Amino acid sequence: MITCGYGNSYLFTSFRLEGSQLATNCSQLKMLSFDGKYYKTDVGNTEQILRIIQSIPSPNAELFKRWLAKIDHERLDEIADPEKAIDRALDTYRSKGYSEAWINQRLKSKEIRKDMIDEWDRSGVKQGIEYAILTNEISNACFEIDTKEHKQIKCLKKENLRDNTENRFCDFLITKIFDFR
Repeated sequence: MITCGYGNSYLFTSFRLEGSQLATNCSQLKMLSFDGKYYKTDVGNTEQILRIIQSIPSPNAELFKRWLAKIDHERLDEIADPEKAIDRALDTYRSKGYSEAWINQRLKSKEIRKDMIDEWDRSGVKQGIEYAILTNEISNACFEIDTKEHKQIKCLKKENLRDNTENRFCDFLITKIFDFR
């Protein structure tokens, strides 16, 4: 969640002067202000905030808009040549400090996960909640805790659990998956 925070700002004033009305999908939450009081503040998810930024008619927003255009261009290139997406992922892992051994292990586990999902698809398992249930069952069988508990222990919110699991646990899980084959 990101705050829109345009209360008395330039954006709010200029929209009002031009006769525009701020209409977004943002919700309002009472949030603590610098003065110690709680005020209703518009909040939105990342997509909503990015859409608002795209609509700001200000030179101050141009740098951010150019960055968004660059990212969009890169993603379109990756659609045309998916290997570029793989290279970007590898570069991202390296920039986060992961070792080559860890990256190779992650790629192996990704391949095994894909094989497992292909098998689930052939068996009629539906994507979404059924995948989550099966993944949770594997976690319970291997670690005696469910995926949610595992993420809580590691203090993960949006991060991928597999990216934050030591190689020895990944090796153990891979061994268990091979046993299921």
